[in-house]
Amino acid sequence: MPHSKHAPKKIKTKAVASKVDPGLITLPANEFIVDRSRLIDFQQCPRMGYWGYGYDGRGLDTLRKSVYLLRGTALHWGTAELLAGIDPVDAIAHALFNFESEARKGMEIEKGEDNPPAIDEQKRIIEGALWAFYFTTLPRIKAQYKILDVEKEEAVSLGDGVTLLARTDALLEHKIDHTLHIWSLKTTKVYDSRKEADGMTDVQGLSEALAVESRMGKKVKSIQMCYFILGKRKTIETDIAKETITQSPFAYGYRRVGGGI
Repeated sequence: MPHSKHAPKKIKTKAVASKVDPGLITLPANEFIVDRSRLIDFQQCPRMGYWGYGYDGRGLDTLRKSVYLLRGTALHWGTAELLAGIDPVDAIAHALFNFESEARKGMEIEKGEDNPPAIDEQKRIIEGALWAFYFTTLPRIKAQYKILDVEKEEAVSLGDGVTLLARTDALLEHKIDHTLHIWSLKTTKVYDSRKEADGMTDVQGLSEALAVESRMGKKVKSIQMCYFILGKRKTIETDIAKETITQSPFAYGYRRVGGGI
């Protein structure tokens, strides 16, 4: 866990780690490992899969990260801590601290954009989304389900020396009928019919269900997907020059022309 004078004082490393702890999985030697990310990359482009995961047995990574990757990671971490019962002020502060620590190393300029995303802008989006989750979605989850696991590493043997790895954002148990439900967090620019169709055949949800059912010895009744809709990036004209911003109500206030704030 990172720590500096800018980190929230109430967060204690051991306390946080004990509540959001993916655990360690021991696998047999020479086991061939697959997971959702590896499968998707190799399906999209075998060369991308090789450079990302196969080169030198470890794969390569870019020095500058995409804002969507960094923002998604921060939102997943903040949501995990909220699900685990950590105080929202601390959980959100910690997510923002982690995001800024990585973003300061440099963010990619996305294709077609004129400037890298502003760190403060993205922090406003992360903070707004996490507070929205805390006040709206989290109470509904807690009212209906018992939260069994958060960000838990799963592994299931597929046979012939192949092991599938997965990590559920949250594993829920219904308070009345005790059925199992996987809860999965997604981030997206917009939500439309194509995004809805993607969810019906989501590789991540299907693979997580396979791993959870193997460990728990019972069927998963549903895979529930929660989307953070964070807005598109758009280039606008300013008094100085063109600037690309994220169109999100979490980041910018807006008003109707002639209609007040």
